[in-house]
Amino acid sequence: MSGFARNVLKLSGGNVAAQIISVVAVPVITRIYSPDEFGAFSFVFSLVAVLFPISTLRLNAAILLPKDDKTAADLLLLSIASVVATALLVMPVLATALHGLTFIDEPTRALLWFLVAGVLAHGLVHCLEFWLLRHRQFSLMAWGAVGESVTDRLFVISMGLAQHGLAVWLALGRVVGSAVHLLIFLPARKELRLPWRGRAADGSLTQTVRRYRDFPLFQTWAYLFANGGRELPTLIFAVLFSAAIAGMYALGVRVLGFPMLLIGDAVARVFLPYAVELSGEPARLLDSTRLLLRSVFYLIFPPMLLLLALGPQLFRLVFGPEWIEAGWFAQVLSLSFLVTFLYRVLSIFFDIFEKQRMRLAIDAAQLIGRVGAMVLGGLIWGVEGAVWGLMLATILVHGAAVVYLLSLIGLSATDTFGLFTQALINVLPLSVLLLVAGPLLDNLAVSWLIIVAGLTVQVFWLARREPRLVTYAREWIR
Repeated sequence: MSGFARNVLKLSGGNVAAQIISVVAVPVITRIYSPDEFGAFSFVFSLVAVLFPISTLRLNAAILLPKDDKTAADLLLLSIASVVATALLVMPVLATALHGLTFIDEPTRALLWFLVAGVLAHGLVHCLEFWLLRHRQFSLMAWGAVGESVTDRLFVISMGLAQHGLAVWLALGRVVGSAVHLLIFLPARKELRLPWRGRAADGSLTQTVRRYRDFPLFQTWAYLFANGGRELPTLIFAVLFSAAIAGMYALGVRVLGFPMLLIGDAVARVFLPYAVELSGEPARLLDSTRLLLRSVFYLIFPPMLLLLALGPQLFRLVFGPEWIEAGWFAQVLSLSFLVTFLYRVLSIFFDIFEKQRMRLAIDAAQLIGRVGAMVLGGLIWGVEGAVWGLMLATILVHGAAVVYLLSLIGLSATDTFGLFTQALINVLPLSVLLLVAGPLLDNLAVSWLIIVAGLTVQVFWLARREPRLVTYAREWIR
């Protein structure tokens, strides 16, 4: 477990540094680029976020599963070839589609060509990360995340200051950042030096595809639905309302996603190989997962609660008065953030137990539920109806998915409810004090004094009620 903790710290350390850079840069970016420009950029890269994870046909997700490196190398080769083919296919499809997308404004239409470069760059990073994860190259992955974040933000800010803040700089910065991410992986030449020739001739690629056919057949569609459910709201806000509203939503979700990227993705990636090793020992896997869930819950609950209590005020203070509506988006959606975060961490069990068909069903329900509730609420009650519909559908679908995933390792619905009820009781001190601090934000000194006091009381409260977590926290520090 101490080795697991050290690896989480390595990978999450890179994510923390990358996201701190993002957090520091975003208030500068929001003062250079308008909500319309941010909305146009978010529209296009929401499409990139839908396409690049499925451009691999999800064969990269299987790289960790084979015992032998030869089969894993076949999966890497197949996933890279799939990314390149997808990027090439996007070009003629995009050229044809642009003639019919009359409802999209001209600045957004011009950015759509970044789909090709975005899918290629992000897709290749996605493939190589799983290969490096198999070889436990956590430090290199961490540096890749930092390098991408630094390059992206420096490019966007410098170009915005040197010239007029245009959405094209936001899009180009994302592509340049991903290219630097790939370059940082070059020191892993030994791990990436594979016997590429002769693979097709010896039939190993065909055998590998047959063995892991459920990944392209089911998980690809599942990821399409999952990413569609996550990214389509930005597109829907742009189509139903305006690019500015889409930009407000995109910034609110981006801030909500900071803890996910800081903690959740790093924990899930590092926990995946450990969980694969423990899959034959149900008792140990269950115990490790319960401990992991409680730890993650206590880490993620404070920022969620902070946004719930102080969302609009914090956004006005940090990003500028014109972005206060984005704070309202973050405030409402924070109610669903916890279950989304847990679902993202626990979704590794779909791969470990090869439950691709169930993942497809759950992610299809997510897409239909989120988009359906959002469109219906938006048409009847406007922007507020769309946001509340999105939040309620997310809680329902992701909550049910969390219960199902925990059942795979032997945790019943009753036990799951008890686990999270106990965790909620354990964060009561912070909850009460943060909710009291909300109305007092105009008096910054008093408000932040209450918040600091709440965090202090919460730490001592948890140390008393969760002694086992204290033991593991000490291991992390060592």
